[in-house]
Parts: sequence; structure tokens; C-alpha cells
Amino acid sequence: QTMSGTYYIGQYAPTYKTIMSAVTALKTNGVSGPVVFRIYSGTYDESIEIPSISGASASNTITFESYTKDSSSVIITNSNANSTKKDVIHINGADYLVFNKLTIEPDKLIYWKEGININNGSNYLKFVNCYFDGADNYRMINSTSSVDNYIEILNCHFVGASYSIYFVGELTSYESGHKVVNCYFHNQTSGSIYFGYCSNIIIKNNLITTADTNSTYDFGINVGKFSNSVKIHDNRIILVNSPLNANPYGIQVSTSSNPYLEIINNYIKGNCHGIACQVDNSKIYHNTCIVKSGYDLACIRFRNSNSNNVRNNIFINYDMDFYASIYNVNVLPNSNSILDYNNMISNKIGVAFLTVLAMYPTLSSWQTNTLQDSHSISKNVNFMSDSMHIQDTFMRIGKPLTEVTTDIDGEPRDPNTPYIGCDE
Repeated sequence: QTMSGTYYIGQYAPTYKTIMSAVTALKTNGVSGPVVFRIYSGTYDESIEIPSISGASASNTITFESYTKDSSSVIITNSNANSTKKDVIHINGADYLVFNKLTIEPDKLIYWKEGININNGSNYLKFVNCYFDGADNYRMINSTSSVDNYIEILNCHFVGASYSIYFVGELTSYESGHKVVNCYFHNQTSGSIYFGYCSNIIIKNNLITTADTNSTYDFGINVGKFSNSVKIHDNRIILVNSPLNANPYGIQVSTSSNPYLEIINNYIKGNCHGIACQVDNSKIYHNTCIVKSGYDLACIRFRNSNSNNVRNNIFINYDMDFYASIYNVNVLPNSNSILDYNNMISNKIGVAFLTVLAMYPTLSSWQTNTLQDSHSISKNVNFMSDSMHIQDTFMRIGKPLTEVTTDIDGEPRDPNTPYIGCDE
């Protein structure tokens, strides 16, 4: 008999004592309506594999959630050291799954375990209000051996792991439709969010922080080899504890075909490059980037890209290294580029603007030689104690942009003279 309705999992549940026993029933019977598994409090040490389930659809979703609606009450782990079954949950071709308010915790004593491993064309998955507790040597949500589409990661908390989210499609078939929204990433050792060979990606309103001085940390957000639309909006990336020789990137975007890229309303602060872009025709609007110290760090770094639109940003570089800069570009802006209405501050006498042909120590020399940033300024910013929100009106010099109607906090932008930077 096909399954539909609400079922219970746990030691004292009437039918399903383990999560895998419930999955076996799904595999055997299929579904004819929405199915919800409410999981009683406890630790579930299992090797879970979810294959394609007959009858699953947009209206017949399959949900696994904690009975108490508290993610800390249900801990799913896997102490099996078998090399083929080390994932906590292996989603192997299943569609329309929802995981809600659960803790995923790979065994920290077993090398290269992953929290969630997704492959074999698994589509329309949601992870909502989940807690991912990792260690130094594995990925928490991984999709690398097939094309898996429309995966949403919402309101989740990631601690530790080498990478929290690591998705890679295929050279001839990109993954599509992923969203990472309202999540918190803390103390990853290599990177927090990575998408490669993907299209139509939204990364929005996330907080990324590092706690220790790990020299292997490379990036907060990295999108490589994409097509169509990528939108990176309203994220807070704070990498103040990165060691001075690490030089990670707050946001890094590289190589694309048929690109549409928005980097809007982001706050980046730390011992890191701010934004690195290898994409033409990007829209980089209303970001606040504060570079602290490191080695040759830049607020914004362009490589082999042009016709970019960089407006209404605040770029501050406190790095005293000789080649530290506001802009670091290897191709001079062409006539289709629009770099303007920015506030750019460098604390040193040296190379404020670095190109492949010349070094420009001041904003005026940059303006004269590139004919860019004609309305841009170089003035100190009166921030509040969080170094993000602005206390004065001197930064109210922005150009209204149709793509940006709110700020990083969701507050409306002034339709005529908006503030520059991420805060209105």
C-alpha cells in the first residue's frame, strides 16, 4: 500500500524504530500523497541511503523532521567506517525531499566523511533550519558526481568542516536552481560556499565568519564556471582572524558563458581580498568592503574581465603592503565599463590603483588616466561600532539603480539619492 500522511520514527514509535526502516518502507511502497516523518528525540547512528521513491512529486513531498521542532533534539550520525558508507545521509537519485530541524553530525574520528552526499540526479531537495556539525576534513553538503538541480538550503547553521557546501556540475551539463539563503557559516577550514559548473544560483543574506587563524581558508563564497544568472546579495562575510599570509577571498567569481552576475549589498571585512571577478558585464553595486591587513590585498580584483558596472560601493583598504590597492586589474576598463559613485580610501602612500600598465597612487590620478570614477570620492566614513551601518549623511551620494531597492537589512533605498555602501 502506498504511503501518505504522518508517520513516526524512534525507539518508542509504533512502526519505524530507525530512519532507515522508514526509508525501506518508502522504497517498497512508494507514496500517493505528502508524507511526513516526525522523528522522536535521540541520536540515530545509521548509514542512510535514500533512492528514488515512486510517486514523489512537487505535491507529494517527503519530509523528515524533529518531533519537537528543535534541531538539537534529533542528532543523525554515522560511525560506520566502511569506505562506501561513510556519509550520514546519501541521497541517491531521490527527488522532493525536505529535511527540517535536524542535526547532521558526521563521526569526527573517521576520515573524510560527509554529512549529506547527493548524486545520481537528485532534484528538488530542501534543507531547512538544520544544524550541521562538522570537523576539519569533510564537506557537509556535497554534490560532485552527477547533475543535481533545485537544491535549497535555508536557515541552516554550519560549524566546522573543510567546506560547508560544495556543488560541482558537469562540463556539458550545468547544475541549476540552487539557493543558499539565511544561513550561518562558522569556522570552515577551506571555504564556506562553492558552486562550480552551475547556473541560476542565489546566495543571499548569509553570515560567514572565521574564528581561528587557519591558513588554508580560501574563500567565503566562490562561484566558478557558471552560465546564466548568479545573484550574490546581502551577505555578511567577516574574516578578521585570517592569518596575514593566507589572503583568502570574501567573494570570488570566475569564468562563465552567457553570464549575468549581480554582487549587491554585501559586507566584507577582514584580512582578505574583498571581491575577485573574472567575468564580463558584472553588476557590482552597493557593497561595503573593508580590507584590514595581509599581502597585496585588493578591495576589488578583476582578471581578464571588462565591461563591468561598479557603482555605489565603499572600498577601504588599510593594508600597508606596497601593492595593496583599491582596484587591482590586469585589463584597463574599456568604454563599456562604468566605475562610478564609489568612495575609496587607502591608508597609505603607494599604489591605491594597480593595473597591468601603471600604478596610480591617488583617486585623481586614476580618474585622469582611465576616465572612470568621475563622481567617486575619497572621504572617511563615520561608521557605527559594527563598522557596517553609517551614522552620517556624507555617503548619501549614490546613483539610483533599478536592481537595488533595499539595503542589506531589507530597508528601502532612497529612490533619488541613496547612500552608497551596503547600508541605507
